[in-house]
Amino acid sequence: MASSLVFSAPSHVQGLQNPGQWWRWVKVANWKYPHRLGSSIVGKENHPDILVRCLCLRQKWVGKRLPTEAEWEKAARIKLNNQSYPWGNDNLSPQKANYWQGTFPTKNEIKDGFFGSAPVKSYPPNGYGLFDMAGNVWEWCSNWYHAGYYKMPASSGKNPREPSESDDSDEPNMPKKVVRGASFLCNDS
Repeated sequence: MASSLVFSAPSHVQGLQNPGQWWRWVKVANWKYPHRLGSSIVGKENHPDILVRCLCLRQKWVGKRLPTEAEWEKAARIKLNNQSYPWGNDNLSPQKANYWQGTFPTKNEIKDGFFGSAPVKSYPPNGYGLFDMAGNVWEWCSNWYHAGYYKMPASSGKNPREPSESDDSDEPNMPKKVVRGASFLCNDS
């Protein structure tokens, strides 16, 4: 059975530099048992997937593909270039996205009504009719993450050329895909 990192809110932390204080490795955590063996997805059928994503990167089992970073940005911003959020520059609020309200990672005030992920379509859509483009869960793009990507010469066309491989100088042995959006664990801190 698959294993995964699972978020576990600690009672206290010593700084935010060590994420091991709130992430724990669970041997049997997967799409069917999202928190541990015996946990369930019952009642979460309308929530976004939080653990199947590695499978989606490697296989085209649903006949779809992940968007490129440029495609995701266009879909999220709907002509709102240079804006902070997919809805513009209005402040983030519990009525606009699912995120951590309170002191991360010890106290979530749950002002939006959700400790973890929220059901899809819990918040208003953007101008393209797309839901949850910010908040709830991170979204992977097809592009490999490259630490120096934005320093590279721009490619021509509306959908820029993506890096052919991951080159993350912070963690060179951990190839990564680009992520966009935000998570229910995101917080101002």
